[in-house]
Amino acid sequence: KSLYAWGFFGPPQSVVNYMKVPIKNTPNVIFAECDIKINQIGFCGMGLLKSTTGSFEQIPFCIEFGNHAHFYYDLGSQEKRWDNDGYAPMQWYRLTFKFDKLNKCVFIWVNGLLVAEDSAPELSDNCYDTFYLSAGGGHSEGGSAYFDNVRIWTVKE
Repeated sequence: KSLYAWGFFGPPQSVVNYMKVPIKNTPNVIFAECDIKINQIGFCGMGLLKSTTGSFEQIPFCIEFGNHAHFYYDLGSQEKRWDNDGYAPMQWYRLTFKFDKLNKCVFIWVNGLLVAEDSAPELSDNCYDTFYLSAGGGHSEGGSAYFDNVRIWTVKE
């Protein structure tokens, strides 16, 4: 399939422990990937969020490396985990996700291996408008991370 850069990205915004990239004309299917090295455990990762006027954004989907020394993902209002106790801080990992709001499903790859796929029938069509990277997620027990080779793309419809 042909992949291409799409849409208009607003200027990146740095807020607390987040780097946010606003997305206009959100597509039905979005892919994102990055290399991530967790320096200190504590809610570091990437995902999609919906900007709000309040102090907390809604996060319909994210992949993070939590305080439990494993990757997990949030989909809608549920935290989920796949069997991944082999991951450790201070190593580089390649995270990739496909978020399909039309078919209401997600796919997650780590180092090129499909590790999770899930459905989320409760997701709305306008559930996100921002891509983010998080090094600590604003939590008091926040961690730190390095990011490299970040890409966001979609499939031409």
